[in-house]
Amino acid sequence: MRTLLVLSNRKIHRLENAEIYKALSTKIPDLVWCTGSAFDLARTVSKGYMYLDQVDAAALDDNPKATKFSLDAFDVAIVDQSLDLTQDQSPSAFDGVGLASRSLDFQGRERPSELVDDFTRLGVVCIGTSRGGVCLDELAQFGAVMTCKLEEVVHHLPTFLAEAQRLVSANQDDNKLKALTLRQPFAWSVFNAGKDVENRTWPCKVRGTIAIHAAYNQPEGVYAPSSKFIQSVLKKLGKKSVRIPSLAKLDRGAIIGLVDIVDCVDGSPSAWFEGPIGFVFANARLLPKPVPCADKRRFFTLSDEVERLVRASDPHHQK
Repeated sequence: MRTLLVLSNRKIHRLENAEIYKALSTKIPDLVWCTGSAFDLARTVSKGYMYLDQVDAAALDDNPKATKFSLDAFDVAIVDQSLDLTQDQSPSAFDGVGLASRSLDFQGRERPSELVDDFTRLGVVCIGTSRGGVCLDELAQFGAVMTCKLEEVVHHLPTFLAEAQRLVSANQDDNKLKALTLRQPFAWSVFNAGKDVENRTWPCKVRGTIAIHAAYNQPEGVYAPSSKFIQSVLKKLGKKSVRIPSLAKLDRGAIIGLVDIVDCVDGSPSAWFEGPIGFVFANARLLPKPVPCADKRRFFTLSDEVERLVRASDPHHQK
């Protein structure tokens, strides 16, 4: 996999970070080390490329080289966002008065978390790290699918890379049936309320039939606002007679139906579209009986047995 490492090259942590890069590069031969974006990605992504400040690990200095990369240059990005409270390290974070409230150990034109957001929208699988684990919640919020303390990234790397490889591979067209997990009542709404767009922060390369998996774990406080959103969409569509079942009556931890993905868009007239990216659904069909199945992040490939049971129950297949 083509892997990017976004890690500070600032003097105080330079040797330490160089050792981290060296350790990672022994396990990732094609690892590219950059300190961040040379220009805001928003200025160049629309033109089909991006500039990143690339570090020459053999000649570390304060001036990484602005290097042009294609938008599909990387499959995975390991992005570090670590606190840096010293004035000489983060002069742009405050006006030279007192300690910075959220200055960062980072060199570039954007915050690392913003880069995670940008890379995620480009389809790059992002792993977030932070010295001492301080900024991990923010990195996850912006799209990092796995996080750990920077000091532990080498230890976690085999597990992280295996999952990243799965995520990259699962988001490709092949002959295997893929599944996508939705929380309730959104999974229910695909088949009972006409939900024709699934909103995500990352692009979908899969086309054709996929299975919809209703999540087993339902975080507290999610059902009510989700139901409220669905009701607002139904009201816009004039479907006032549709009633959303209680959470206790909804199927969970199972494949409940099939749908076709016909497009991936960044804008849509559909009342279901919120963005930033939408998977366009068509031909939704509910299975006569849910097929129990454990979920995974994003797309995942069904086991042969589960796929057999799901395909056998497909109303289209039975015609």
